[in-house]
Amino acid sequence: MFKGEWFLDTRVGVPYYDSILIKNPDLVVIRSIFRNAILSTPGIANLDALTTAFDAASRKLTVEFTAIKEDGGTLDFSKEFIIQ
Repeated sequence: MFKGEWFLDTRVGVPYYDSILIKNPDLVVIRSIFRNAILSTPGIANLDALTTAFDAASRKLTVEFTAIKEDGGTLDFSKEFIIQ
């Protein structure tokens, strides 16, 4: 969820508007944000792989990860974001 979206605790969430959906995003910061968000998600035991890539020509940020769930299963995720 977006940071500030949940009315019970506006500190919770990913700071998409502040750090990700901006001109010239910092991939080191973005990777850290997603790593922390994934590892703090209930039911996730470990992060197996995380990649972030930014294509400046198309302004697309790609985030992919594989997480290990507490029940031993895996969670694969891939998402493209359009950056301003």
